[in-house]
Amino acid sequence: MKQKKFSPVLKNVGIIYRRRSAGAQKETKKLITWLQEKSVRVFISDTKVSNSKTKALTSTNLSNLDLLIVLGGDGTYLYAVSLVQEKNIPILGINWGSLGFLTETPAESMYTVLELALLGQLQYQSRSLLKIMVKRKNRKPTSYLALNDIVFERGPYSRLISLLLYTNNDYVTESKADGMIIASPTGSTAYNLAAGGPIMHPDTKALIVTPICPHSLTQRPLVVPENHKICVKIQAPTQKANFMVDGQKMETLSPNDEVIVEVAKVRHTLVSSANYSYYELLRKKLQFGKRI
Repeated sequence: MKQKKFSPVLKNVGIIYRRRSAGAQKETKKLITWLQEKSVRVFISDTKVSNSKTKALTSTNLSNLDLLIVLGGDGTYLYAVSLVQEKNIPILGINWGSLGFLTETPAESMYTVLELALLGQLQYQSRSLLKIMVKRKNRKPTSYLALNDIVFERGPYSRLISLLLYTNNDYVTESKADGMIIASPTGSTAYNLAAGGPIMHPDTKALIVTPICPHSLTQRPLVVPENHKICVKIQAPTQKANFMVDGQKMETLSPNDEVIVEVAKVRHTLVSSANYSYYELLRKKLQFGKRI
């Protein structure tokens, strides 16, 4: 598949920031002024930081962006991903949160990276996306894209949910658990890791299926090839189950509903810092390999 070619010159830049952070809001105002002084058109979704020259960031003008800058944590980054969807707008994540695995560029390095951007010297990483199709009886299917994961959970109910798992129409198992995670390699270091799943390099061509607190000593995370189509069916007597996409969108599922997950044809483009190292990120953010 041909990769989208990105403009070497920044003309149109969108900004999304963590609204609960006063520091991120203050820095966003400074960033807007800095970009406008460089003759860059700035699109912003929040009027609190806008000025007379900024333009409103809308779903219709997203496609015109050369770059989307996110000041926040991984949650803010995933929110931005949910907006761009299949448009494949490159996103630069500036860490203004707690962990910052996706927003790996430190705040103090932001302007250095943007100077390189103005010179057309950004470094891009292509990441796989999950395509999700939700099928229900007598209802039109709904579809989503996810960068990290999709999560099935029991929600407010104190009983286990029953999930039937298939790959390529081949029955795998019935999972009685608090839930299940289907993660991409990018999402392997998120909820999947907390639930006991493996860490996978972002370039790995695979998907991960990780049960959440299964009522079985033998159910363990399962790694499947990325060309496999995963199907999860809600099995009675489960009454209801929640379904979340990248922690951003939630639906309620009922018995006999099906969720089909596969790798999408479109991909996500992440902008990384010049000295980016995935393994250094593991050591720095997750204390990987550190003796305790």
